[in-house]
Amino acid sequence: MKKIFLLLFVLLLLVNYSCKKSNDNDDNNKENVHVCSEFKEETSANVEELKCGEEYEIYKICLECGKKTVISKETKPHRLITVTKAPTCGKEGYEKRYCLDCGHVVYNHIIEKTNDHDLVEEEPTGLENLKCGEKYNIYNVCSKCGEKFVLRTETVPHELVVERIEPSCGKDGYISKHCLHCDYIEEYEVLPKIGEHNFVYGVIEEPKGINYGLVGEKCSNCGEIKSSTKIYQNGHYLHGKLSVKRADLVDKNGDKFQLVGLSTHGLQWFSKYVNLNTFEGIHNEFLNNVFRLSLYTSENGYCECSETKKEQLYNTVVAGIEAATKLDCYVIVDWHMLGAENVNDKNPLYYMEEAKVFFDKISKQFKDYDNVLYEIMNEPSGSTTWADCKKYAETIIPIIRKNSDGIILVGNPKWSADLDSVMNDPLVGYSNIMYTFHFYANDSYNQKRLTNAYDKGFPVFVTEHGGMEASGDGAIDYDSVKKWYTEMDKRNISYVAWNISNSKGSASIIKYGDSTMTNFSDAHLKEWGIYYKTVTRSRIENLSN
Repeated sequence: MKKIFLLLFVLLLLVNYSCKKSNDNDDNNKENVHVCSEFKEETSANVEELKCGEEYEIYKICLECGKKTVISKETKPHRLITVTKAPTCGKEGYEKRYCLDCGHVVYNHIIEKTNDHDLVEEEPTGLENLKCGEKYNIYNVCSKCGEKFVLRTETVPHELVVERIEPSCGKDGYISKHCLHCDYIEEYEVLPKIGEHNFVYGVIEEPKGINYGLVGEKCSNCGEIKSSTKIYQNGHYLHGKLSVKRADLVDKNGDKFQLVGLSTHGLQWFSKYVNLNTFEGIHNEFLNNVFRLSLYTSENGYCECSETKKEQLYNTVVAGIEAATKLDCYVIVDWHMLGAENVNDKNPLYYMEEAKVFFDKISKQFKDYDNVLYEIMNEPSGSTTWADCKKYAETIIPIIRKNSDGIILVGNPKWSADLDSVMNDPLVGYSNIMYTFHFYANDSYNQKRLTNAYDKGFPVFVTEHGGMEASGDGAIDYDSVKKWYTEMDKRNISYVAWNISNSKGSASIIKYGDSTMTNFSDAHLKEWGIYYKTVTRSRIENLSN
């Protein structure tokens, strides 16, 4: 019995253990079951690559376990648009709905035309941008709807002109009918040359008032101009070689003549202004008929510089003479002794040997030029007497006369303002001699010294003057200088103003520091330059009245 109970007890334990294990396994299985909570969607194909009507699936994929579940099946739809074209004159319109991708038409509704076209031929435009021979269309345009229709095609024609070039000596002429816009030539006829040139030098065009004329070589057969030079009414070409007749300067016709112009400053400082272009710029503005070339003897000038510099200064004088000649002007070669730094240079006798060599050389080189005047001493001063000046003149004049019978200008003591001494003991036995006089209107110069000399028959020439002080600076005394001009013009006395430069003093015509070399309009000039320009130009204007 006990064995039976023991066996039953063991069996019961075994049954309980088995049930517990079974329950434990059930619990473990419950813990291992996965529940999906995060998904993404994906299509079975690239929808954009599918054709309209093709099917594709949409999946739901678990982001944790990757399980894929089909959500739905879809079909790619048509991408429909509606296009409307309004009807016009003579043409139907329509309203059309179709797929942009496959062109499938859902519907196409025809809209009846409105009425018939009223066509007008359109004027072509933009022809100026086309080349000869290019084609362009002429259109009919409906005045109601604006629709265009090609009416015809045309070609840009040549624009023909007739050009006639007259034959000349040694050169054929021609008549040409050619296109103005391209190289097309329709007709061409050669006009044989008429012979050989016969160039004659003379006046090509007469000067009038302040307007210049031309002188040069012109062919008498065909009229071709070989070369030309500007001439004014007061120039060398019309008045020629000058001479002295009693107290007056006269021209080649024996008529009284005045030289009115400008002087350079010292050539050792301002030689840059001595050239054809600069002289021409001055001449065109001031209408002067004479230039004065101031060759300083001292202050590192011609008699105190190196041989190289001396040669340069001499060549500057040569360039000035040639430039003035080309401009139909007269030119004064000024031996500008002054004594500003070398007190000995106040007396012309000090550099007389140098003067003899210079004036012999320059007068010999330009012996065939009848527009050159020689001023043999600028401003004797200090203790210099007229006897000194006269001795110097009687030495230099014969040297020049060996080569030229041109006008010689002779200075005198007191800065060439002592004409009384000259009148008491004048030079004798020489022709074409004039005595110089210098004045500055803002200093106490006696005007009667000049006018008395002229009135008594002495030929005088004011080779240097200014409206300011003798220092070349200070204010301009307009009232005084106008009186001087009145008296000089009344007596036919020539005068030259100081000076062509851009130095500081008020006597220089160009503004201080201005770099102009060819433009001498008022904007580049000082007060003195502007005023003196009105004086010189008015004299030319008066010649035409």
